[in-house]
Amino acid sequence: MLAQHRTAIPGPLLEVTHESEAEEAARYRPEIIKPAIPSQPEKAQIDIHDAEDLYREIRIENVVTDEKGKKAQLKPGAKVDVIVEADSSATTKKPENL
Repeated sequence: MLAQHRTAIPGPLLEVTHESEAEEAARYRPEIIKPAIPSQPEKAQIDIHDAEDLYREIRIENVVTDEKGKKAQLKPGAKVDVIVEADSSATTKKPENL
């Protein structure tokens, strides 16, 4: 089942490379955070181990859309892909010396 969550995350683009399948398997498995106040939404926390210390954890509402357009939730420990997308108008050419 393909599920998607789209949200704007401010900050620089993060390029992640995978050295091995074992490391990849450990990277993107969400932890589900129950809200302290029951009326608040549940969160999915995704750890990105290659990121700088302050940016290693991404928290989003645990609401995704399945392939039929229905709302769904991530399971704890499920393998997820983290994709950063931007319109071409929101990007600039990378200088050659970087």
